[in-house]
Amino acid sequence: MGIHNIPDLYRSDDIIYHYTNTKVALLHILPDKTLRLSPRNTSNDPIENTGLFYSFSGGKDVDGTVYESVAYEIKNEVKSEVDRAKQLCLCKNHKMENEQGIRYLPFEKYGFAKPRMWDQYGDHYQGVCLALSKTELIKYADSKSIMPRDIEYITYNDFETRHRSLDITRLKSIGRDAYQNEYAEFIRTRLCQKHKDYVGENEFRFISFAKGSYEYINIQNALKGVIMTDLGLNRKLFHAMQDELSPYEDVHFSIMSFSESGVSIKDTINHFEPSESVKKVFEELQRNN
Repeated sequence: MGIHNIPDLYRSDDIIYHYTNTKVALLHILPDKTLRLSPRNTSNDPIENTGLFYSFSGGKDVDGTVYESVAYEIKNEVKSEVDRAKQLCLCKNHKMENEQGIRYLPFEKYGFAKPRMWDQYGDHYQGVCLALSKTELIKYADSKSIMPRDIEYITYNDFETRHRSLDITRLKSIGRDAYQNEYAEFIRTRLCQKHKDYVGENEFRFISFAKGSYEYINIQNALKGVIMTDLGLNRKLFHAMQDELSPYEDVHFSIMSFSESGVSIKDTINHFEPSESVKKVFEELQRNN
């Protein structure tokens, strides 16, 4: 295990991480002080973006036709809500069982040190990882009726066996309003389940059902750190990032290096060797600004 020099900030259980590319961070997230919740149906995960399956169950009697009609209405209203779903995905630090007495967690336990996330969402290691206070994000989300949820990781079999039909017998028993609330909450829980192959992401998610294409969370009070890799930084980009961070208070700007023994992270760097690939990114930022 490599030598740990992880700042205390990034060890906190309150800090969660969002990976993005440099252009989005410099042109939108940092100057606008917001993170965008994007439509669920644009997710890279095909299980998420193919929509949910709805079915019906329950006995029929003289008034069965009436309750079937109500069940279809509930299904359509819940489906409409799901179709409006927008989400923002972040990574948490992992917990370890019996970690008392363990001075250093394995690097894999930190939400900012995930090679696959840097590759897939952090612009192939040349992007940005934002460190944010979960408490502050939830405080803002609550004011906008945005739901904060942990993600549960399950198997294909779990997806199948946990499916719940709209139960007409249950609907008749407790009434429309109570049943619609009950079924809608089940569906919201379903929106926070992913296949267990993604478990390494240790995801925390914000979900909104507001009308419109997008929803936004203000991060002015939540942003605590910005991490870039030494593969994705040069002098110009460093100063551009400093400029965009100047309106924020007490935000760490950290530079991270990868090696086969783990990661190294520093809070202050005065100069960097130019990287041609990142220079091109920065020149594109200037052209499009």
